[in-house]
Amino acid sequence: MNQRSSQTEGTFGDIKRNLGYDRLRRRGESGVKLEIYLVAIGQNIRKYHRLKMNREKKAEEIHSAVN
Repeated sequence: MNQRSSQTEGTFGDIKRNLGYDRLRRRGESGVKLEIYLVAIGQNIRKYHRLKMNREKKAEEIHSAVN
């Protein structure tokens, strides 16, 4: 039996704990899918923003060390 990846479980755990998102508010398959897609888009935007800010911070540190 293969082991499951914990990578996706970490993402769902982050959404549930850090965002306080513990319950779906829509009914029906299409509503639930839409809600999950929106939450996933928000999570990806947060991840992208965090990555971009870290890169800018490192670039500033390198620039200030050179000058």
